[in-house]
Amino acid sequence: MNLTDDYVLKFQKGTPISFEGICFIYPATVGEIVDIGYSNFEKYLGILTTEKPAIDNKNEEELNQILTDLTDFQFLLMMT
Repeated sequence: MNLTDDYVLKFQKGTPISFEGICFIYPATVGEIVDIGYSNFEKYLGILTTEKPAIDNKNEEELNQILTDLTDFQFLLMMT
């Protein structure tokens, strides 16, 4: 996930970010991260930023088609 400097600064300040007009994302504070534990926080971030893999192998056409038809969320559900 690439973030621009503007988003990084807003997250560091604690300003919520509008996500595609659907909802606002509020960054976790240092206190909240300490309360849940840094390792758990990293796990949660990993889940939130999961993307389906890109497979460029021409021999795996069937797998490429399956992944093309899945959304990132469907891929995450499939992996759990």
